[in-house]
Amino acid sequence: MKKDLFEIGNSPNKSPDVPALDDSTFYGRESGIMYKTDSGRRPSIPGYFNASGSGPNSPLTFYMPQGNQHPMTPGISHSLQQQQQQQPMLHTQSIQHPQQMQAPLQTTPPIPGQQPMPGGYPFPPSDTSAPNMVSSSTNPRSLVTTASGKVRSRPCDACRKCKARCQTEPNATQCNKCASRGIPCTFLENVRPKRRRIESGSPENTNNNVTSQNSAPVSSANNSTSNNTPTETDKQQPEDGITLKDTLPVSDYSSLPGKSLLKKTLSLQYPKSSFYVGHTSVHDIRFFDTATLDNIGQCVLNKDTAMRRVAPDVLFTIRNDFADDLHSEFIANSDQVERIVAPHGLALIDLYFRIVHPAFPILHKRIFMEKYARTHREFSPPLLAAVYILALKWWNYEPQLASQPKPDVEKLRRIALNSFSDLYEQPKLSVVQAGLLILQCSMERARSWILISHVISLAEELGLGMDCQTWRLPRWERALRRRLAWAVYIQDKWVALIEGRPSHIDESRQWLVRKISAEDFPDRPQTDDSDIEGSLDTENGRLLFMEMVRLSEIVSEILDTFFTMVAKRNLTDTAAILTKAKPIQIKLRDWHRGLPECLRMSNTKPRRLNSNGYLHLAYFAAEITLHRRIIRSLSDSLPDQIVSVCREAAKARLLAAIELVDTLKHEHIQAFWHSSAATNFALIGSFAALLYVTSRDDTERSFYREQLLNYRWILRVGCKGFDEMGLALDKLEEAISQVPGLNDPPKEDVSYGDEEYSDEVGENDNMNETSTENGGDRDQASHMSETNDNVDGERDGGSPFDPADIDLEKLVSEMNQ
Repeated sequence: MKKDLFEIGNSPNKSPDVPALDDSTFYGRESGIMYKTDSGRRPSIPGYFNASGSGPNSPLTFYMPQGNQHPMTPGISHSLQQQQQQQPMLHTQSIQHPQQMQAPLQTTPPIPGQQPMPGGYPFPPSDTSAPNMVSSSTNPRSLVTTASGKVRSRPCDACRKCKARCQTEPNATQCNKCASRGIPCTFLENVRPKRRRIESGSPENTNNNVTSQNSAPVSSANNSTSNNTPTETDKQQPEDGITLKDTLPVSDYSSLPGKSLLKKTLSLQYPKSSFYVGHTSVHDIRFFDTATLDNIGQCVLNKDTAMRRVAPDVLFTIRNDFADDLHSEFIANSDQVERIVAPHGLALIDLYFRIVHPAFPILHKRIFMEKYARTHREFSPPLLAAVYILALKWWNYEPQLASQPKPDVEKLRRIALNSFSDLYEQPKLSVVQAGLLILQCSMERARSWILISHVISLAEELGLGMDCQTWRLPRWERALRRRLAWAVYIQDKWVALIEGRPSHIDESRQWLVRKISAEDFPDRPQTDDSDIEGSLDTENGRLLFMEMVRLSEIVSEILDTFFTMVAKRNLTDTAAILTKAKPIQIKLRDWHRGLPECLRMSNTKPRRLNSNGYLHLAYFAAEITLHRRIIRSLSDSLPDQIVSVCREAAKARLLAAIELVDTLKHEHIQAFWHSSAATNFALIGSFAALLYVTSRDDTERSFYREQLLNYRWILRVGCKGFDEMGLALDKLEEAISQVPGLNDPPKEDVSYGDEEYSDEVGENDNMNETSTENGGDRDQASHMSETNDNVDGERDGGSPFDPADIDLEKLVSEMNQ
């Protein structure tokens, strides 16, 4: 096939042996020639097909005859034509660029409406093996020139309609697809005009996927390449002046030349999707005990489907997505995403891996960079868009970006959401990654529950809930699957909490993933960018993610114990609730006390960001969720002493949470925050409102009103430049808008009848006194033990006592008397 190609001018550019993206172009594998046709512009010349094009200074038209004759070029003598046929390569190497010629040749004028062809004259090869060209509406292989000067063929009507590869064997009258379907192979439909493409040959800048607009035009050449390797064609240059590298993605990672981690991948294979085969499927596992498998355990079922065995009892179906109707839209969306941020894509990716990735390590940095070095088109549009959206939060942290206009984030959001919905039926690890990152983008208009539902469905298709330790997969992919599985688990539990929905993941029945460990994190401190100013420490991020997993497991227990539909119906007695809450409170306390020193809020480093804030905020959100259930169960029929103990414990957690938010440092605020943070901020204010509406007297009510107003002020002054806090303020004000007394103007000189309340309002730092409200009796002290343990590195969570230390057995026995 390589011998069938011919050069046009001196351009080093190559045209791939892959389908063109627009509806009117096609790469003919039978001849290696790029064609483009428009029947409305083709002259009616018997025996010839128009393949005209013109250079900037020298219009030129040549025609391709039928049979094996060589094309005749008007304006060039017959003897010169023969010499060119004898030495075609010598001629194309020595021909002058149109801009260097003294005078244009007198040739046939170009046909009106056609775009000029960049410099260089197209001459055919001397090889006479080109297929016969027939002037028929049922099977023509029309040779014309594209706007960029490339000679191409149009696909048949059926292939154009489904945007599929149109291939015809030599001397065949139908393309392969029409022949297999038994339908006529016609070329009757008109070709839609496409936007002109202009060649650009400038050197690539820092972003390898973008080139400069001010480059000199160069002529093009058609050279054969394998469709298994990345190939660069002409540059895309729309009216906005942004030029992208028009490189098509790899179609088979197993055929990549050289070393690559992707050669044996299961669920990151472009353009293939993988589906876990369940044990009740029609594909019984025993069918493949005697099947012939290749070196990665795979066998082909049909042209679009294969089966891969990764363990004795684990099968995956591999399906080819290449011919899908969404393929061209996939490429177009990827180009649109890259064009929005061009030429800053690479700088934004560096920002992402410096700031977001350490705390949320769901990508594999080395693989991501390998793919991006080839082409941005190897990424699903929602994944690439979400990476850019997150990185754009720190646009000003990169000196080379700070002075540039910021890309349109809203456009990226729309593409991310719309294109993600197109990929539900194509499960890959990259689609799950895209869904998780979209959920981190603080898109208040997006319904998190719907998104996470789709993400979990995709995760189930990929078998992420299974233990992959012994699977025949690359080690990096097994580690990535575990990190990704636990990231889905975290997201599921926290979205269930903040949305008030039942969790999708049932650990007792459908969760076999091993505990995450340090071995599952490939990035090492000595090889990362954590020493750059404004970065997040890799080791800190690794521990942060692991502790978030542990905390999410406790949250899962809280949800299953108190907030399922069955639990809400059956668990109504306060004594029973307190009994079930005690072991969970102990787990929360032990988790908090056992945090590594580097995850303490006080552990910040100069000129480094710190994401510890979202972990501690999540801890208080878990505590508050547990106490909300206890407060709701209290009634007037309970002994006053019991109610006081429960409300005192709730008050301790509220004050500690408010203090956490009030003492956040810039290193915390400017770092990455998990998507649950905004609602967790709002939950603190909502909890204060709950204590307000359930207060037993005016004094207590005034205290909680003041705390709520104070907290709302903290959010209001802190929300500038902190999106999570701004969203929290909106959520809180909406939640309490109909609560009487909370939106009235504050009164001056508020005086509290109880001295200790007054002390606490005036001095929030003094949290180590035990309240003796409601009679001032110290009997309730027998139900709790004060502690001065340094839980969070500064104070015991800011609370006067730990609720986990309440003597519930004595408390419950008194309630039953």
